[in-house]
Amino acid sequence: MPKLIIILSFFVIIIYLLSIPKIETISSEAQQAITNLNAQNNFQALKMYKLKHGNFPTQIEGLNVLEIEKVITNSITDFWGRPFIYTVSGNQYSIISFGADGQRGGSNLNKDLSFIWYYD
Repeated sequence: MPKLIIILSFFVIIIYLLSIPKIETISSEAQQAITNLNAQNNFQALKMYKLKHGNFPTQIEGLNVLEIEKVITNSITDFWGRPFIYTVSGNQYSIISFGADGQRGGSNLNKDLSFIWYYD
């Protein structure tokens, strides 16, 4: 009987060790999904702001104006706690996160997440 317990324990440990990379992959995908949802929430809040004011906030006003005017109550930051970058160029608007490392470029968890839309 003790030999069976040792063998079963061994298999449980092996299964646990094999599952660790899968958990990390799911975790990084979840982090990016949360960032994606936060950006989409900010985009919806920007549309509400435009309905109220007739235009989107300027790049200088940034996304902070959404919290100041209580248009949005959730975070205007990405999963990693850094503020989204909001840019305006003509009729192009962008919300950008530089990923887990906070640096431009990168791959996997560090890849940039950009949300771009156009309005006349």
